Amino acid sequence: MAAVYVELRGDKRTAAEWTAHLTDQLDGVDLEVVIEPAGDRAAIVLTASRDFGPAALEHTVDRLISDPHSFGLLDAARTQRASD
Repeated sequence: MAAVYVELRGDKRTAAEWTAHLTDQLDGVDLEVVIEPAGDRAAIVLTASRDFGPAALEHTVDRLISDPHSFGLLDAARTQRASD
C-alpha cells in the first residue's frame, strides 16, 4: 500500500470523479482518492491489484510524483510506503 499526497487547488471534481479519472489512466493498481474537507488537497491511496505486484505499485507512485501534471494534478508527494 502507498499513499500520494496531491494538490487540487481550484479543481471541483469529487473524490469519486478523481478516482474514476485516475483509475482510467493507471494500470496495475487499485486506488481511492480522499479529498480533505477544504477541497484543495487529497490523498491517493493505492494498492497493487491482484494481477500485478509491488513493482507495479512502485512504478505508479513514481509516475504520479514525477509527472503530476499529466494526470491533472498540480503537485504530488509520497506520504508513506509499504509493500503489499
